[in-house]
Amino acid sequence: MRATRAIIHLDNLRFNINEIKKLIPQGTKICFPVKADGYGHGAVDLAKVALEQGIYCLAVATVDEGIFLRNAGLECPIMLFSLPCLEELDLLVKNDLTPFVFEEYFVEELNKVAKKNNKIINVHIKIDTGMARIGCDYTEVLSLAQKIKSLSNLNLQGLGTHLCVSDSIKKDDIKFTLSQISKIDKSVKILNENDIHLEIVHCAASGGVLMYPNAIFDMIRPGILFYGYFPDEIVKKYLNKHKKDVPLLKPVMELETRIETIKKIFKVVIILFILLLLIYFCLYWYATKTSKLDISSANNYYLYDSNGNLFSGKNENWIKLSDISPYLINATVAIEDKNFYKHISRLNTFSNFFFIF
Repeated sequence: MRATRAIIHLDNLRFNINEIKKLIPQGTKICFPVKADGYGHGAVDLAKVALEQGIYCLAVATVDEGIFLRNAGLECPIMLFSLPCLEELDLLVKNDLTPFVFEEYFVEELNKVAKKNNKIINVHIKIDTGMARIGCDYTEVLSLAQKIKSLSNLNLQGLGTHLCVSDSIKKDDIKFTLSQISKIDKSVKILNENDIHLEIVHCAASGGVLMYPNAIFDMIRPGILFYGYFPDEIVKKYLNKHKKDVPLLKPVMELETRIETIKKIFKVVIILFILLLLIYFCLYWYATKTSKLDISSANNYYLYDSNGNLFSGKNENWIKLSDISPYLINATVAIEDKNFYKHISRLNTFSNFFFIF
């Protein structure tokens, strides 16, 4: 047996599922992503436990992953998150996978294959609400839905999108996520007004489940929460401060290894290393605070700091390095006199030497 191994705690998965259920209204469906072999946890074993706990469907990234689950005897709905190749449609249909769709030519081809195999395939419209990945614009939803409804072997089951920054507490990201949710609301309203009613509307992954109750709709698709982690430690702290219903999560995977050897390191080595670091920081601070560039012979200079701020001017003799950037190794310099560029380069070399060390 190898010294290092991954231990999968299925009881922790059961615990996490029950914790997630506390965050959503009763009757809300749950989709369990098991992409990439359940993110290395073992997709089949995880899926069996999740289905025992009342999970509605599984989700995969590729047709091959879906076939793997079918061959393991799993008969539940399996959603396909990525867009398959046309050559994979026959396998998709034969294994009853549920794809996202967003283009008319694709649904026409899928319908042909489904008809050939004498099957009705459930599909979900994928809306691009701002991430600029796969999906149609929300203004195109009605025409695509009407197209799908006109096809004999496709069933328009649902609609979804991805809230790409729902795990952020930045004001701009919150505003962006709310605009995404609003587009889903508008899409559903447009469909309902045209007598097209969907069984499943979904857009909330882990961040959406934690931060946006109005994004729950009919189904949630949390990923990292199932496996025992918050999307971000900042989000966890924010929730602990502002919300009462914060799930208790247990990591499903545990890494275990064996110590091969123990070495003693002389204290003097550690002390010398710390002293060397202190000397570096002192020298670096002195260089950035006191050093100047002589630009008396330059007609123009252009200096960019690490944040992209531009410093430029004419007919000045000196520039403090601390005025350019607090971190010179990230500064970009363009001056008409080559000597100044060499001067900066020497400082960069000095800084990089210590960082490499």
